[in-house]
Amino acid sequence: MALGLYDKVVIMKNQSLSIDDYNVLALLYQPIIGPISYSIYLTLYALLNRTSFEKEITHNELVDILGISISKFESERKKLEAIGLINVYKKDNDLAYLLKNPLSARQFLLDGILGIYLQNTVGEELFNELANSFKINKFNRDEYKNITSSFDSVFENKELQNVLKKDDLFIDKSKKNNLNIDYSFDYETFMMGLPFNKLNQECEDAIIKIAYAYGLNESEMQQVYYRSLVDGEFRLDKLQKEAKSLFKFKNQPTNDSDIMKSVRPEELFLHAANRKRMTTAEKNIINELVENYSYDIPTINVLLAYVLKKTDNEMPPISYFEKVINSWKKAHINTYEQAKKWVMEKYVPTSEKPKVEEEHDKWISKLVKDFEGGE
Repeated sequence: MALGLYDKVVIMKNQSLSIDDYNVLALLYQPIIGPISYSIYLTLYALLNRTSFEKEITHNELVDILGISISKFESERKKLEAIGLINVYKKDNDLAYLLKNPLSARQFLLDGILGIYLQNTVGEELFNELANSFKINKFNRDEYKNITSSFDSVFENKELQNVLKKDDLFIDKSKKNNLNIDYSFDYETFMMGLPFNKLNQECEDAIIKIAYAYGLNESEMQQVYYRSLVDGEFRLDKLQKEAKSLFKFKNQPTNDSDIMKSVRPEELFLHAANRKRMTTAEKNIINELVENYSYDIPTINVLLAYVLKKTDNEMPPISYFEKVINSWKKAHINTYEQAKKWVMEKYVPTSEKPKVEEEHDKWISKLVKDFEGGE
């Protein structure tokens, strides 16, 4: 159902945000959900002041504040729903948004899905930097004796009846925040391959999350489970490591041609230049190649690999690429296979040119060796 501009929305919250919550939202959630969803979440919270935990507003007022269209608001809001920051409720044409606090940094980073998704989004190096910004030094208590006073040693015992009801609502700082996952993983089928028929709830949740994160089926997760055994005992802390290992094995390229088809241009450049990060200018050049020319990513990779070889793995200005592209246009080169053959003919000496079509991938092996320091 499409949102109506003048439909009423009730915004609700059960908790307030702490400075730690804001840091987690900015550094851990925002790279995944993007700046617009992040802004929507903070705006909805800002509309509720410190003492008001409920407010009524229209979608028209919301999108006016945010400066986006109603359709954009709906698509970005769904990201917040999916990641567990908002629950949406409907009554006739009116909606209610229940804002949920983010996970703690520890919960987020160790989560079977969110931590993995963040690492895939920002890369391993930046992921480690973000994780380190939330680490604290561990206090060594072994050298100290706990002399903390107990409640009953300080306060007098008083027999008073609690006048509050258990179902009364209060500000609650609990951090349980489940993701909405609709993954077709048959847990019962998974359990059929194990020597027993039950795991505790923590293990079950972790298995389903990790299966989703790495796209593993029931049989593959059984393999992961058995690899996570240490001296016959299941180790939950090994589960993600073994799942990641199986995922990499399943998805490793089978030949150099697959490498060119599977990596992003940015990764290819960093590997060629033996660097960990790109400058803004270098990123802009690759973005221009991807966005302004009608080549797919594997073909862009061929172009990039050829140019970097010519420039000793330094990123040249966009005009250098345009000269090669103009040559391709004259030669009617539009596909990965055509580009690969063209580069082979330009780069590989005549004596090294393969005589049969299936050997055309040899030039890629040579380029990869060049990138790694060989000739």
